This record gives sequence, structure tokens and C-alpha cells, in this order.
Amino acid sequence: MKKCKLGDLFKIQQGYAFKSEKYQKSGRYVLCTLGNISSENNFKYDLKKVNYYSDDFPNNFILNEGDLIIPLTEQTFGLFGNTAFVPHTENFQFVLNQRVGKIIPNEDVEKYYLHYLLSTNSVRDQIEATATGTSQRNTSPKNIYDVVVWVPEYDKQKQIGKILYDIEKKINNNNAINNNLPNYSSMVAWPFISNGKSSFLNWIKVLFSFIFFAIKENIGDVLLWYSSKSSCLGTNNLIFFKSSSPIPCWVAPWERISFNFSKFSLWITEATYSKVNSLHCNP
Repeated sequence: MKKCKLGDLFKIQQGYAFKSEKYQKSGRYVLCTLGNISSENNFKYDLKKVNYYSDDFPNNFILNEGDLIIPLTEQTFGLFGNTAFVPHTENFQFVLNQRVGKIIPNEDVEKYYLHYLLSTNSVRDQIEATATGTSQRNTSPKNIYDVVVWVPEYDKQKQIGKILYDIEKKINNNNAINNNLPNYSSMVAWPFISNGKSSFLNWIKVLFSFIFFAIKENIGDVLLWYSSKSSCLGTNNLIFFKSSSPIPCWVAPWERISFNFSKFSLWITEATYSKVNSLHCNP
């Protein structure tokens, strides 16, 4: 480990002052702003809310996939120290807007390691201590360069950066899956086992009868929930069916287990429940 300043590890390219009168609703270039840097240390964007740009500007402000950006204004509390990697995009490119900086690491510095180093409390506190302003606090490349840190050798930086980045990707992938699932906060249980029977054939019959009925009548989405205390299963598992298809959108990984079918329950939204009742259907 060696003690140094951030200015010994990288340089910061500041953003360009794009002319607001040249903003467009479509185009090849999209402004990368402070709003693209999330409080979770990720890059976020919504193409319905972005500004496209049509006028000429220097090419060195075009961002590429994997570029690391940093805020120079704390638009929301706690943003200093957060960084984000520019994602892969189709049909457009992000361009570096003012008050956003692009980190350009030295050759012997790992950018993934910097991503996590900058988010540590030690770095955040030092940036905050030199920031100016009241409603929106500002910092500068010079203030960031003066932050004191301890860093390992390059090989260790690569190891640490890769481990942490792989973990972050898995978390982001899981969040993406969860965000694509519907809101289950208002779901109600549907009696799953008919007449107290819990045989395999009866379970299959009830399940698929209901699913195909749901598809035919377009009554809504279906959630199958299995609750088990078995140590080999570990957690609750679910299978989610969209009303438009009998194929599961996502299936939790099953372990080999002797299923107790009485532990299965079928969950549907309240709107679906109401529609089923109105159709006098008892799957």
C-alpha cells in the first residue's frame, strides 16, 4: 500500500457547455448530466426524459461505453464520491455535459478499483469538506486531486476491482429481474388444492387449468408461490406467468426435493380475482 493523492492516479476532463437552444427531441447525441449518476453508484437514464443535441461540438466530449464519470455538483445530498460507468447504447451516444467530469486513469491505475475507492467514506468526507455553495454544493478537479488515499499495487487493484464489480453486476441483474415483475403488494391467495386433495395429478390439473383459463380470458398475471422450510430449498420460490403466455417468465432455481403439494398456493391480483369471480369460474 502507498499513500498518495487522487491527482496522482487520474485526471478529470470537465464537461462541455452545450447550448440549451440546440436541444432536440431526437438525434444521435444525448446529454450526460448529473441526473445520470445515481445514489447507488450506477448510471441511470430514461430516454423519455433526455435532451438530444444537434449542433457542432468538439469530438473529445463524446463518451464511450465503459467511461467513468463523476459529479462536480452535488445535485442531491450524498452524491459526491459516486461514480458511474457509461453503458452500452444503441443508435445514440452520450456526450459529457458541464458539471460532470470524465475520469481518465493513469496507465498503472485500474478504473474499476477507482470506482469503489471514490465511494469510500474517507474520500466522500474529504470532497465534502472542500465543497462550496449552499443549495447545491460544488467541487472542482483540483479539490478532488487533493484527496489523500492509500492504494495497493496495480495487480491488487485489478483483483479487488474485478471482485467488487462482478458482485455489483449480479446485484444489478437481480434488481432488473425484480423490477420487471409486477407489484405483488395487493395480491390475494386463491385456494389451490381442490377438495383437500394434494396429489401430483390434481395439482398439475388445477395449475394448468387455471393458467390456460387466465390466458383465454385475459384475466391478468399469475404467481405460483411455494413455501418450504426444507433446508435444501432454503427460501421461498416462485414461478411467474404472464397472462399472454403459458411459459414462465422467470423460474427460481429448484433443488431436488420431495414436494409437499399442500404447501403450494396460487396468487393473483385483486383485479384478476374480481374478474374470475364475475365469470363464476372455480379453477
